[in-house]
Amino acid sequence: MDDMKIPFLDLSRQSRNLKGPLMEAMGRVVNRGIYFAGPETEAFEHGFQNLFGSEFQVVSTGSGTDALLASLIALGLAPGDEVIVPANAWVSCAESVIRAGGVPVFCSADPITMVAGPKEIEPCLTKKTAGVLLVHLYGQFAPAPEVRKLCRKNGLWLIEDCAQALLTKSGATMAGATGDVGIFSFYPTKILGALGNAGAVITRDPGLAEKITRIRNHGRLSDSDHDQPGFNGRMDEIQAAFLNEKLEYLNGWIERKQEIVRFYSDHLGGISAKMLLVPSVEDGAGHTFHQYVIQTEIRDQLQNFLKEKGVQTAIHYPCLIPDLPSMKNHFFSKGDWEPSRNWHNNILSLPSFPELTDDELKHIVAMISAFYRIK
Repeated sequence: MDDMKIPFLDLSRQSRNLKGPLMEAMGRVVNRGIYFAGPETEAFEHGFQNLFGSEFQVVSTGSGTDALLASLIALGLAPGDEVIVPANAWVSCAESVIRAGGVPVFCSADPITMVAGPKEIEPCLTKKTAGVLLVHLYGQFAPAPEVRKLCRKNGLWLIEDCAQALLTKSGATMAGATGDVGIFSFYPTKILGALGNAGAVITRDPGLAEKITRIRNHGRLSDSDHDQPGFNGRMDEIQAAFLNEKLEYLNGWIERKQEIVRFYSDHLGGISAKMLLVPSVEDGAGHTFHQYVIQTEIRDQLQNFLKEKGVQTAIHYPCLIPDLPSMKNHFFSKGDWEPSRNWHNNILSLPSFPELTDDELKHIVAMISAFYRIK
């Protein structure tokens, strides 16, 4: 056990397990010679729609970022319009707003759930606010219904970023089902990951779905009807084929994730909350745990100790978006996101990919427990 090497994430384990189906999927695409907008993409959009219901339209995209950018443009974001974005999210949230001509306004997040709600968003509203980008961070369900009410009251649109929260629910409400659009990423590290980049948008609005479809395909539906400027944001047919093979395993992977989470929480929950805070787990599967993120004031010491013991960890994310050099002079600061910086320095993501073995889990919690006994 002492010489065990545990990666934070090992995508090759899943790929080896699915090598046969994935190779068959690649063969189907190669044999057809259709690489965009073919039967695999159509099948994936239909299969993804089945996860949410027939009332939703699905538009496949080349990445989660493409999904977000196309949605912002389709919703009519105008130059100088402000979009409220959690400061502790991934940089593409703000990048996409800037690329679409808008101005990100950063808000804080709840220090326990790490997601933003009306309390954090409302103080950031101004006359220039066009909409809200709500992020279901780490797989934690953000309070979308409450934020939707705030948006309607103020005449704003709502985008749900579900890149880390596929099939996350709060009661009967699915992440992505409340806003004007829900955007998804199938980056390889996600619970449903392609073997490259891919993404999707869901919406109940057929007109909005058509706009997004046009925008992610150079502004057209057919060969010559370029209705508006767009960009190349289509899903590759081969990525759709890979995703079609993986869809049937999705629920099993989520169930395994929940087993890992329960193991962590059961074995680490006994450590004093003053020393280590484990993520809260709500009844009703309000969290699908794309990442299992703990908080500790001695984060760097714990991370170094685990590295010495063969356990690789990660930090999601090393700094807040407004602290990034690329964001300088590109945002308007109205919200108080300083509290997010304080707890952001304490977060640490533990390995939680579905192929993690029970022996590896036991080693991880044993090493963390040993660290706190020393301390």
